[in-house]
Amino acid sequence: MANRKACGDDMKIQEINKHQPYIESDLFRKEVSDKQRIKGSQKYPELFTPSSWTDDELAEHAMMEFHDGQEYVSGMRIRMREMRKEIERLEKENEVLQRRLEGGG
Repeated sequence: MANRKACGDDMKIQEINKHQPYIESDLFRKEVSDKQRIKGSQKYPELFTPSSWTDDELAEHAMMEFHDGQEYVSGMRIRMREMRKEIERLEKENEVLQRRLEGGG
């Protein structure tokens, strides 16, 4: 029974992984991961080795990274709102221009 479920899950995940947004997400994540690892190798004297860090250093570093991520998400939200407003403004402007072209003034 467990094998049949695992086989079904394998087929399902293969189907899911063909979904274009997930493909793009995986590619983007890999690109960012590679850049981060290069950046880290230039910033620190050794590759990430958990045993070289104290528990508190690991926790604090992770917390700082999470904080940065929250700031970036907030910034993206602000930018998306601004872009949405600009899109709506342009759509209204386009409607006015379309009416003028059609002679509706």
